[in-house]
Amino acid sequence: MNPTIRSIEELRMPLSKLSAIYDPLNKIILDFAIKPYNSSEIPIMFEQLDKLFSFLKGKKVIFLADRYYGSADFFLWCEKNNFSYVVRAKSNFYKDQRALIDEKEDAFLEINIHNAWKKRLKREDVKEWIEEDYLMKIRRIKADYEYIETQRVQKRDKTWVEKETPKSTHCEYFTNLKIILIRRIFYIYTILYAGILKRPMTS
Repeated sequence: MNPTIRSIEELRMPLSKLSAIYDPLNKIILDFAIKPYNSSEIPIMFEQLDKLFSFLKGKKVIFLADRYYGSADFFLWCEKNNFSYVVRAKSNFYKDQRALIDEKEDAFLEINIHNAWKKRLKREDVKEWIEEDYLMKIRRIKADYEYIETQRVQKRDKTWVEKETPKSTHCEYFTNLKIILIRRIFYIYTILYAGILKRPMTS
Protein backbone atom coordinates (compact mmCIF):
# COMPACT_ATOMS: atom_id res chain seq x y z
CA MET A 1 0.00 0.00 0.00
CA ASN A 2 0.98 3.66 -0.34
CA PRO A 3 -0.49 7.04 0.76
CA THR A 4 -2.82 7.19 -2.25
CA ILE A 5 -3.89 3.52 -2.31
CA ARG A 6 -5.23 2.53 1.10
CA SER A 7 -7.03 -0.77 0.45
CA ILE A 8 -7.29 -3.73 -1.91
CA GLU A 9 -10.53 -2.26 -3.29
CA GLU A 10 -8.76 0.97 -4.22
CA LEU A 11 -5.92 -1.02 -5.76
CA ARG A 12 -8.41 -2.57 -8.16
CA MET A 13 -9.82 0.78 -9.20
CA PRO A 14 -8.56 2.37 -12.44
CA LEU A 15 -6.05 5.12 -11.77
CA SER A 16 -5.56 6.49 -15.24
CA LYS A 17 -7.29 7.02 -18.58
CA LEU A 18 -5.43 6.50 -21.83
CA SER A 19 -6.23 8.35 -25.03
CA ALA A 20 -4.61 7.85 -28.41
CA ILE A 21 -5.13 9.46 -31.81
CA TYR A 22 -4.26 6.72 -34.26
CA ASP A 23 -3.80 6.83 -38.03
CA PRO A 24 -5.14 3.42 -39.21
CA LEU A 25 -4.03 3.92 -42.83
CA ASN A 26 -0.40 4.54 -41.95
CA LYS A 27 -0.59 2.49 -38.73
CA ILE A 28 1.01 5.10 -36.48
CA ILE A 29 0.00 6.79 -33.24
CA LEU A 30 -0.11 10.55 -33.79
CA ASP A 31 -0.58 11.46 -30.13
CA PHE A 32 -0.90 9.62 -26.84
CA ALA A 33 -2.07 10.94 -23.47
CA ILE A 34 -2.32 9.57 -19.92
CA LYS A 35 -4.75 11.39 -17.63
CA PRO A 36 -6.43 10.75 -14.25
CA TYR A 37 -9.11 8.07 -14.55
CA ASN A 38 -11.97 10.50 -13.86
CA SER A 39 -10.99 12.84 -16.71
CA SER A 40 -13.60 13.45 -19.41
CA GLU A 41 -12.91 12.10 -22.89
CA ILE A 42 -13.80 15.21 -24.89
CA PRO A 43 -11.43 17.70 -23.14
CA ILE A 44 -8.61 15.16 -23.51
CA MET A 45 -9.43 14.77 -27.19
CA PHE A 46 -9.38 18.52 -27.83
CA GLU A 47 -6.10 18.89 -25.96
CA GLN A 48 -4.60 16.33 -28.33
CA LEU A 49 -6.23 17.82 -31.43
CA ASP A 50 -4.92 21.28 -30.57
CA LYS A 51 -1.40 19.86 -30.43
CA LEU A 52 -1.87 18.17 -33.80
CA PHE A 53 -3.77 20.98 -35.52
CA SER A 54 -0.82 22.46 -37.43
CA PHE A 55 -0.07 18.97 -38.78
CA LEU A 56 -3.69 18.20 -39.73
CA LYS A 57 -4.59 21.62 -41.14
CA GLY A 58 -5.20 21.56 -44.89
CA LYS A 59 -5.21 17.75 -45.12
CA LYS A 60 -8.13 15.48 -45.98
CA VAL A 61 -9.02 14.13 -42.55
CA ILE A 62 -11.80 11.79 -41.41
CA PHE A 63 -12.07 11.43 -37.64
CA LEU A 64 -13.45 8.08 -36.46
CA ALA A 65 -14.65 8.10 -32.86
CA ASP A 66 -16.67 6.07 -30.40
CA ARG A 67 -19.99 7.17 -28.89
CA TYR A 68 -18.45 9.12 -25.98
CA TYR A 69 -16.84 11.68 -28.31
CA GLY A 70 -19.96 13.03 -30.00
CA SER A 71 -20.57 16.66 -29.06
CA ALA A 72 -21.75 19.88 -30.66
CA ASP A 73 -18.32 21.37 -29.97
CA PHE A 74 -16.59 18.58 -31.89
CA PHE A 75 -19.01 18.55 -34.83
CA LEU A 76 -18.84 22.34 -35.21
CA TRP A 77 -15.06 22.34 -34.81
CA CYS A 78 -14.82 19.83 -37.68
CA GLU A 79 -17.10 21.97 -39.86
CA LYS A 80 -15.06 25.08 -39.04
CA ASN A 81 -11.80 23.41 -40.10
CA ASN A 82 -13.17 21.40 -43.08
CA PHE A 83 -12.58 18.03 -41.39
CA SER A 84 -14.89 15.04 -41.78
CA TYR A 85 -16.09 12.78 -38.98
CA VAL A 86 -17.84 9.47 -38.41
CA VAL A 87 -18.93 9.10 -34.77
CA ARG A 88 -20.87 6.21 -33.31
CA ALA A 89 -24.28 7.49 -32.22
CA LYS A 90 -25.16 7.54 -28.53
CA SER A 91 -28.78 6.59 -27.80
CA ASN A 92 -29.70 9.78 -25.92
CA PHE A 93 -27.85 12.19 -28.19
CA TYR A 94 -30.17 14.68 -29.97
CA LYS A 95 -33.05 12.33 -29.18
CA ASP A 96 -35.77 14.90 -29.94
CA GLN A 97 -34.39 15.61 -33.42
CA ARG A 98 -33.74 11.92 -34.04
CA ALA A 99 -37.34 11.07 -33.21
CA LEU A 100 -38.41 13.06 -36.27
CA ILE A 101 -36.38 10.83 -38.62
CA ASP A 102 -36.34 7.60 -36.60
CA GLU A 103 -37.78 5.38 -39.34
CA LYS A 104 -35.30 6.52 -41.98
CA GLU A 105 -32.01 4.73 -42.56
CA ASP A 106 -30.28 7.81 -43.95
CA ALA A 107 -31.41 11.32 -43.03
CA PHE A 108 -30.18 14.65 -41.72
CA LEU A 109 -30.69 16.06 -38.24
CA GLU A 110 -31.14 19.81 -38.06
CA ILE A 111 -30.09 21.37 -34.76
CA ASN A 112 -30.58 25.07 -34.17
CA ILE A 113 -27.60 26.38 -32.18
CA HIS A 114 -29.48 29.24 -30.55
CA ASN A 115 -27.94 31.68 -28.08
CA ALA A 116 -28.69 29.52 -25.02
CA TRP A 117 -27.03 26.51 -26.67
CA LYS A 118 -24.14 28.67 -27.85
CA LYS A 119 -23.40 29.67 -24.26
CA ARG A 120 -23.02 25.97 -23.35
CA LEU A 121 -20.30 25.43 -25.94
CA LYS A 122 -16.86 24.99 -24.43
CA ARG A 123 -14.59 26.14 -27.26
CA GLU A 124 -14.25 29.88 -27.76
CA ASP A 125 -13.04 29.47 -31.36
CA VAL A 126 -16.27 27.61 -32.19
CA LYS A 127 -18.43 30.24 -30.45
CA GLU A 128 -16.77 32.99 -32.47
CA TRP A 129 -17.14 31.07 -35.74
CA ILE A 130 -20.85 30.26 -35.69
CA GLU A 131 -23.46 32.84 -36.53
CA GLU A 132 -26.54 33.62 -34.46
CA ASP A 133 -29.12 30.81 -34.62
CA TYR A 134 -26.71 28.63 -36.60
CA LEU A 135 -28.33 25.56 -38.15
CA MET A 136 -26.08 22.53 -37.68
CA LYS A 137 -26.83 19.61 -40.01
CA ILE A 138 -25.67 16.12 -39.07
CA ARG A 139 -26.17 13.06 -41.23
CA ARG A 140 -27.53 10.11 -39.21
CA ILE A 141 -27.20 6.68 -40.81
CA LYS A 142 -28.27 3.30 -39.49
CA ALA A 143 -28.67 -0.27 -40.70
CA ASP A 144 -28.10 -3.85 -39.63
CA TYR A 145 -24.74 -5.14 -40.80
CA GLU A 146 -23.63 -8.76 -41.18
CA TYR A 147 -19.98 -9.69 -40.96
CA ILE A 148 -17.49 -12.47 -40.32
CA GLU A 149 -15.49 -12.22 -37.08
CA THR A 150 -12.13 -13.98 -37.11
CA GLN A 151 -10.39 -15.15 -33.94
CA ARG A 152 -7.24 -17.15 -33.33
CA VAL A 153 -7.97 -20.14 -31.09
CA GLN A 154 -5.65 -22.79 -29.69
CA LYS A 155 -6.43 -26.45 -30.33
CA ARG A 156 -5.76 -29.32 -27.94
CA ASP A 157 -2.52 -30.11 -29.73
CA LYS A 158 -1.35 -26.55 -28.91
CA THR A 159 -1.55 -25.37 -32.53
CA TRP A 160 -3.39 -22.19 -33.49
CA VAL A 161 -6.12 -21.89 -36.08
CA GLU A 162 -8.40 -19.10 -37.27
CA LYS A 163 -12.06 -19.48 -36.31
CA GLU A 164 -14.65 -17.59 -38.37
CA THR A 165 -18.01 -16.73 -36.81
CA PRO A 166 -20.93 -15.09 -38.66
CA LYS A 167 -22.30 -12.15 -36.66
CA SER A 168 -24.52 -9.13 -37.08
CA THR A 169 -24.74 -5.73 -35.43
CA HIS A 170 -26.97 -2.67 -35.50
CA CYS A 171 -24.99 0.33 -36.71
CA GLU A 172 -25.90 3.95 -36.14
CA TYR A 173 -23.51 6.82 -36.80
CA PHE A 174 -23.33 10.60 -37.05
CA THR A 175 -21.29 11.98 -39.93
CA ASN A 176 -20.81 15.03 -42.12
CA LEU A 177 -19.80 12.96 -45.14
CA LYS A 178 -22.41 13.92 -47.71
CA ILE A 179 -21.84 11.75 -50.77
CA ILE A 180 -20.44 8.48 -49.45
CA LEU A 181 -22.80 5.50 -49.40
CA ILE A 182 -23.90 3.95 -46.11
CA ARG A 183 -21.94 0.73 -46.57
CA ARG A 184 -18.77 2.69 -47.33
CA ILE A 185 -19.20 4.61 -44.06
CA PHE A 186 -19.67 1.33 -42.18
CA TYR A 187 -16.48 0.07 -43.81
CA ILE A 188 -14.54 3.20 -42.87
CA TYR A 189 -15.63 3.01 -39.23
CA THR A 190 -15.71 -0.70 -38.56
CA ILE A 191 -12.81 -2.01 -40.63
CA LEU A 192 -10.32 0.79 -40.07
CA TYR A 193 -11.29 2.01 -36.60
CA ALA A 194 -12.59 -1.03 -34.74
CA GLY A 195 -10.47 -3.51 -36.71
CA ILE A 196 -12.65 -6.46 -35.66
CA LEU A 197 -13.84 -7.71 -39.02
CA LYS A 198 -12.21 -10.14 -41.42
CA ARG A 199 -14.62 -9.38 -44.24
CA PRO A 200 -18.26 -8.39 -44.74
CA MET A 201 -20.69 -11.19 -45.54
CA THR A 202 -22.29 -9.16 -48.32
CA SER A 203 -20.66 -7.02 -50.98
